[in-house]
Amino acid sequence: MRRVEPHLLANVDIAEVGRALADWEWRIGKSWAPFAVSAAGDVFVSDTVGRVARLDTGSGELKVLANSVAEFEVACEDPAKVTDWFLVPVVAELRASGQALEPKQCYGFTILPIFKEGSYAAHNRLALDAIEHVRVTADLHHQIEGLKDGDRVRISVVP
Repeated sequence: MRRVEPHLLANVDIAEVGRALADWEWRIGKSWAPFAVSAAGDVFVSDTVGRVARLDTGSGELKVLANSVAEFEVACEDPAKVTDWFLVPVVAELRASGQALEPKQCYGFTILPIFKEGSYAAHNRLALDAIEHVRVTADLHHQIEGLKDGDRVRISVVP
């Protein structure tokens, strides 16, 4: 990802991300392997035929972005795509407020954006362990799978 500025990427061990991505198999299957995590906590993956996709950990959706890594690299030359895929304004706002990421961290959510009270905005973000973020969002999305828009949920944190 030569064309993406380093501060837009989380400094993580991709092998660890791969193990955490197993928690998403119920949604994305087993053919996707991670190659990067954005500072905003999304996972960029490629499959066995070379396609590149982004796992949006906020919505739980996997969206194919390119048919090959080379095509993805070319797409990353487009500032509008980089802004969209890497949530550039959100990361910039967080960094400007002094919230720099440490190694192994990404900007996770206080409240997932799929909930009425949540959003992708900087005010709903915090720096946290990227592997924890990938695993927790997978678990939450799995638990609420099948609920209809507007259904009420209660989240309990159990130690």
